[in-house]
Amino acid sequence: MIDGYLTAQILKDLDRKMVFVSGPRQAGKTTLAQAILRSHYEPPDSRRRYFSWDDSSDREMIYRGESPFSPGLLVFDELHWKNRCLVSLSLSGEGCAGGSRN
Repeated sequence: MIDGYLTAQILKDLDRKMVFVSGPRQAGKTTLAQAILRSHYEPPDSRRRYFSWDDSSDREMIYRGESPFSPGLLVFDELHWKNRCLVSLSLSGEGCAGGSRN
């Protein structure tokens, strides 16, 4: 299991809502998110549930509005404030025409 003072609260909140984790660079946000994901799903399914804005293929899939998502926990990493509305539009099927792609 994952150890850390935030983990218990995040796991509790994930049972009923979406959770956003933010903090300074190099604080362990990605490591925490990946560890929580691995605690719920075995590879390779855990990889299909992790999407990073820094990965061009993940980013393009989101822009195209593709939804290879199955019910359950998903992790979207490196979504900075300026990109969150674009991802929301894409996942809702509205696409991101006219939005910035960086």
